[in-house]
Amino acid sequence: MDQDTKIDDAATYFGITFKEEQQQAIKYFLSGKDTFVILPTGFGKSLCYQCLPIAIGSESPIIIVVSPLIALMKDQVQALRSRGIKAGFLIGDDGDDHSEMKRGLMDGEFELMYFIPEAILQTKISKAHCFSSLPKTN
Repeated sequence: MDQDTKIDDAATYFGITFKEEQQQAIKYFLSGKDTFVILPTGFGKSLCYQCLPIAIGSESPIIIVVSPLIALMKDQVQALRSRGIKAGFLIGDDGDDHSEMKRGLMDGEFELMYFIPEAILQTKISKAHCFSSLPKTN
C-alpha cells in the first residue's frame, strides 16, 4: 500500500482531512526519516503521530511521545483508547498504574506511549547508577 493510501485510511479512521503540512510530516514518518514538526497551536500536530498506528497497521512500532503536559497527555490517551488505539502513559515512578503501564510497555501492548520528560530522565539516571557500581578496569 502506498503512502497516500495509508494517509487517506488514517484520515478516514479519524474522520478528518489532513492539512498539507500534516501530510508532509506523516510521509516523512512513514519513510523512516527523523521528523521534527513545528506548527502553530491548534494546527493538529498531535494527529501527525496519533494517526501512525492506523497508517502503519499491524507492523507499527511503539511510538514514543514526550510531553510535559500531563492533563493533555491523559486526555489524548483516553481519546485514543476510545478509538481502539493502544495508548498509555508514564508520568511517575510509583503506583499500580505505573507498574501496569510499564509492564504493558515491556510486553509490547502499546502502539503509542506518552512520557513526561522526568520519566525519561529517571530511567537514564537509574541505568547510569547501575553502571557506576560496576568494577573499574584499566
